[in-house]
Amino acid sequence: SKLQKKFAMVTAHNKAGHVVTMEPAPADISKLGAGKAAKVQRERQEQFPAERMVVALDTQLQTAEASNESDKKMIQDVVETMLGGFENANSKLRVMAATNLFRLRSVNDRVIAVLNGAEEGLRLHGTVEDFQDALARGLQPHACQTLILRAGSTEVGDAEVVAVGNGLGLCVQLTDATLFFSGCQDVRSAAAKAICQGLDSCEALDKLVLIFDGTNVADDGAKAIGTTLSALQNLTSLELGLAETVVADEGAEAIAHGLSRCLHLFELKMFFANTAVGIGGAVAIGNAIGRCAHLGEAKLFFPGCSEMGREGVQAIARGLSACAQLASLVLIFDGMFISASNREKVVQELAKLLS
Repeated sequence: SKLQKKFAMVTAHNKAGHVVTMEPAPADISKLGAGKAAKVQRERQEQFPAERMVVALDTQLQTAEASNESDKKMIQDVVETMLGGFENANSKLRVMAATNLFRLRSVNDRVIAVLNGAEEGLRLHGTVEDFQDALARGLQPHACQTLILRAGSTEVGDAEVVAVGNGLGLCVQLTDATLFFSGCQDVRSAAAKAICQGLDSCEALDKLVLIFDGTNVADDGAKAIGTTLSALQNLTSLELGLAETVVADEGAEAIAHGLSRCLHLFELKMFFANTAVGIGGAVAIGNAIGRCAHLGEAKLFFPGCSEMGREGVQAIARGLSACAQLASLVLIFDGMFISASNREKVVQELAKLLS
């Protein structure tokens, strides 16, 4: 990229200043942490005057006026030497406006045209429904690197999620995907399969959050997830939610098989609360985790999985014990909560489970 500086869009409206950025601001991340910085970014997006963003879709910095020629020349020099030239700077600011309008659910044909013209670094954050609508309008998210989608309502069903899956297949540069379908009871295994088929095209994916908690995804959907995990061998962070579903051992074993291929995984979060996962699934998951040699952080939730028994709990503990770099652990089983925030404590807690 020609870009050497982070872009921010600033305006004044009704005697107040407003600013938005393409992604969470580095200063906010340093001060607040990544999670809170992302929240601050969303708040700024919501407060930024939408009409100013619409104007920014047609940014032409080279036509800007200055109070005197020396100021104008200074601005031109900055654009040319630090912002990659006017064409690059204009494109970045237009894309920033378009992605923020997408987040604000204000998508029109001009927004789609700007997003389609982006060459790199696209970050889209919105609802499943808005992404589906944008795709129907002609969105081609080839440049999308970060995609964060949440169901805007629990009425979302297979049709909407299948459309998202089709769109994912176009996101060939995607490195970070967060997909929330929590509580959507009309989402079934067919939808999970479509999502997985789309993710199969995202070979560069590094981080995946895939939440189907409270849906009607069953073992067939879990099998598709397992197959996809086998193909996503560059993953370093995985969060998978299948709590309150009818997934059982067969699905858990398929997911474990895929997980065993994720050899670069550092962070793992799995939520299987109140499912039918039993001893067989737990043993498979434990064996898979044991192959994740780089695992440093793990959160595994299995409350309500009454069929796991002590044998299942110990199988998972054995797998975790094989992870020599594991230094942060949260484990929840029926009647059991374990939390350890350093390597020594992790070793101690796992030893207790295995005794």
